[in-house]
Amino acid sequence: MKKETFFDYPIFDNIKDVIYHSVEKYPKNVAFRVKEKSDQDIKYIDITYEEFLEEVNNLGTGLFKARLKREKDSHTFEK
Repeated sequence: MKKETFFDYPIFDNIKDVIYHSVEKYPKNVAFRVKEKSDQDIKYIDITYEEFLEEVNNLGTGLFKARLKREKDSHTFEK
C-alpha cells in the first residue's frame, strides 16, 4: 500500500542528483555560508548553489587528473 503524501517531491538516487536539482531550481540562492576568521576579523561568505556545483566539478576534475597522473607514473619503469 502506497503511503499518501501532501505534496509531490523528487526522489534522488545520489548526492549528485540533489546538487544538480538544487542548481536547476535555485541557482542564485545561498546554499551555505562559510565563516572566515583572521585574528579578530570575522567574515561570512555566501556560496550559491551554482558556485557550489562549480567547486564540486573542479574537485572531481582535480581528482580525476591526479588519478590519471598516478596511473601514468606507476606504469613507468626505471632503467
